[in-house]
Amino acid sequence: MCSSFTLLKPQGISRSPVVGSRSTTAMSRVSVSQSIAVRYATYGQEYNPSTLVRKRRFGFLKRLKTLGGRKILFRRMLKGRRRLTH
Repeated sequence: MCSSFTLLKPQGISRSPVVGSRSTTAMSRVSVSQSIAVRYATYGQEYNPSTLVRKRRFGFLKRLKTLGGRKILFRRMLKGRRRLTH
């Protein structure tokens, strides 16, 4: 009985570091590539158009409230723009 335990024990010890190191490197490679893909996948999605926000920010009433906005409207009228604002 003792001989069977000694035969099984060295096989388990010799296999575990090799299998463990292979799986660890494979997992680290996958996680690094996934993290890079996730990190750079968000570029180009900053602009999400909203009509309400556009009119509040650049609309006619917003331009009339400030001196700079009134100057913009005046310049656009002098230039002959059909659309003064959004």
